[in-house]
Amino acid sequence: NDITLANSTNTFGGPVVITSGDDVTLNENGAMNLGASTISGNLAVTTAGGITDSGAILVGGATTLDAGSVNAITLDAANDFGGPVAIIAADDVTLNDINAIDLGASTISGNLALTAAGDITDSGALNVTGTTTLDAGSANDILLDEANDFNGPVSIIAAKDLTLNDINAIDLGASTISGNLAVTANGAITDSGRLNVTGTTTLAAGSANDITLDSNHAFQGSVSVTSGRNVTLWNYWAAPMDFGASTISGNLTVISNGTITDSGALNVAGTASLQAGFIVSYDITLDAANDFGGPVSIVRADDVTLNDINAIDLGVSTISGNLALTAAGDITDSGALNVAGTTTLAAGSGNDILLNAANQFGGAVSVTAADDVTLNDTGAIDLGASTISGNLAVTANGTITDSGALDIMGTTTLAAGSANAITLDEANDFGGAVSITTGRNVTLNDTDEIDLGASTISGDLSVTTAGAITQSGTLAVSGTTTLAAGSANDITLADAGNTFAGLVGITSGGDVALTNSGAIVLGVSTISGNLAVTTAGAVTQFGAINVAGSTTLAAGAANAI
Repeated sequence: NDITLANSTNTFGGPVVITSGDDVTLNENGAMNLGASTISGNLAVTTAGGITDSGAILVGGATTLDAGSVNAITLDAANDFGGPVAIIAADDVTLNDINAIDLGASTISGNLALTAAGDITDSGALNVTGTTTLDAGSANDILLDEANDFNGPVSIIAAKDLTLNDINAIDLGASTISGNLAVTANGAITDSGRLNVTGTTTLAAGSANDITLDSNHAFQGSVSVTSGRNVTLWNYWAAPMDFGASTISGNLTVISNGTITDSGALNVAGTASLQAGFIVSYDITLDAANDFGGPVSIVRADDVTLNDINAIDLGVSTISGNLALTAAGDITDSGALNVAGTTTLAAGSGNDILLNAANQFGGAVSVTAADDVTLNDTGAIDLGASTISGNLAVTANGTITDSGALDIMGTTTLAAGSANAITLDEANDFGGAVSITTGRNVTLNDTDEIDLGASTISGDLSVTTAGAITQSGTLAVSGTTTLAAGSANDITLADAGNTFAGLVGITSGGDVALTNSGAIVLGVSTISGNLAVTTAGAVTQFGAINVAGSTTLAAGAANAI
């Protein structure tokens, strides 16, 4: 049977106890206290003051509470609400349920505090002006996915899986989530407390809204950004930070006190700034089918692996370990790279690599695949095994060396500075002309023929090949020149503008033709074919010359031989 005491002038001076009743309707012109009650149907309470309890309330059906927007509702006894609990109007609301609880459509002008020993769900939209604090226990879920509007921070004392939806912006307070976190908003997602999420985190703010979670969070599972503009994530206390599939329409900033990895593809339209570690540096491995639209900057990391399905640009970066970069487009830099370890670059045979900022490569730089390659180093540079289908241009403020074979189909242009040596003595194959813009002592080795482009060498030149040695540009060598082409291969350095200031020695060669714009001094030489020397000055020797074929010398009528 129903109980209906709905007169708005009722005044219950003490607790109202419902020993039994089906649907119960109560109205009070002041505050109301509910004693221990058992209601098999629905409960509807309307007051002009606060609503409290002094005993456990058991409601089999729905509960509807209206205390007015300036009055509190505090039902914190060992209550059991079997149906939805809807708040028509109230200031601060505190609810406790010994089992699961479902919230109906509610308007709360103050704070909401809800504790349950089961799942917390919603069957209607919640509008909470103040803070929301939810405690379902670590084994129970919270699912608030209606068209809710949380105006203050939402904090989770304990829950397993948590799902929150907000039709506007949402702020997350300090929360402990033993399962997964899923937050959807139609505005910014921010934090005012630390999040500890054991499972995955999925965030959707919309492509025009920012996500800023920059407290000392612990994201222990993958973090996926379904939609968001500028996204900032800090992961201080959980060692690794893993990204699931994410679409970010603006910039991405990540600070982690552990490794940064991906288990899904990242699509970042703007810049990406990544930091793995504070005192100790950790690895960054983003090798999924990622697409970084703007520069990627590494603030701090040990080994770094990046993959991009299109072109990639590197911003200012400090890497204490190795860098491995794979792209399906050009690889460029818009900031200086400081890489303590090795650098491995793969742009694909049709794409260029242009790293011409004030970079510092501490270890070998290897190009797995690329068309034209330009490298700049503020110190010395070492080239690892590389395959380049186009041209190579290397500028350094120190020595240029190789620790692996270079296979370059196009031209090679090297500038080490006039005081620094160039030593490329691996089993290299230079398909196009090799030009030395600046360099002191220069050593070149080619497993096939080599063509020397215009070069200025302030020290010695040593060239060893298994094919002909030719030139397509003028050579100016201040020191000695030593050439070894093999006894079956010709050496033809016949440019009239050549300047060999020091000895020219032929270790091995077939037919040899030398032209010098001034005098020439021939060092120890073994020539299995013919020798032809043309100069605009004297021809002398400083060592034995062994020529198997004919020797033709032209020094000009005024010059001695």
